[in-house]
Amino acid sequence: MQSEHLSQKELFRIQNDFSIEILMAYLGEAPQSYLKLDSSRILNENLGASKAINLSEIIYFDEEDLKALIKRAEEIAYQRKHDLIWVKAFAVDTALIDILRLLNYEEFDLEESIEDQFPKRIYFRKKM
Repeated sequence: MQSEHLSQKELFRIQNDFSIEILMAYLGEAPQSYLKLDSSRILNENLGASKAINLSEIIYFDEEDLKALIKRAEEIAYQRKHDLIWVKAFAVDTALIDILRLLNYEEFDLEESIEDQFPKRIYFRKKM
């Protein structure tokens, strides 16, 4: 399953999906932090917003890079007239949670299927 997720076929699918955008922070030419903006309608429905966008697959090694990526994602969301930006964080990822709170994201409840509840996740949103 992991090899399929990282396959060339999957990367081409993401690259050609206009509802997905990848933001990266680099050290020289090496990527250091990464997140995916996903504005697909199916993922972002039932959130009480007319045009929501999701930040997902967040990988980072430096908290300042992470903060910069989230701020850039907010700029993109604002430019594209999204009215809500939201994030699903693992409860153990205290650095991400602290940064989201620092950037004025608020927790909210979102129902998920039972298989998606472990490990525990916390949902955050910010109105644009």
